[in-house]
Amino acid sequence: MDEEMLIMEVQNHQILYDPTHPFIRTTVEKRTHGRYCQRMEVDVKLCKEKWRSLRDSFVKSRKKSALPSGSGAGVIKEWKFEKIISFILPYLQPRSSRSNLDIAQQEELDQPGTSVTGEDSRDISSHPLLHLCQSNLRVL
Repeated sequence: MDEEMLIMEVQNHQILYDPTHPFIRTTVEKRTHGRYCQRMEVDVKLCKEKWRSLRDSFVKSRKKSALPSGSGAGVIKEWKFEKIISFILPYLQPRSSRSNLDIAQQEELDQPGTSVTGEDSRDISSHPLLHLCQSNLRVL
């Protein structure tokens, strides 16, 4: 299957890459998949899987290239279809993430020297297991 041709076929049909399209997940979308796959003379299931794989590879390559400054990653090679598939960039939506910490706890963690409980993480003098550590040190 010609991957470049597949990307260009998908680009011609916004319903296939725009999650806000009014006809997404309808029979219109299914027929659209059928038409362009038929033009390419490829099975619809294989065609859809290949598109999903190409899209996922693009997203993965974008994440790799977005490393933080100073990470020492060196030169990162551009994915071979990055330029022609870049039309989907405005339609990519990051997945939502959740935290098991509430906002107050997260703010406390952002302050240097504090733990989740808000205590100074450098001061362990009142830790209940400290006496065990001290007694073990005397034995050594």
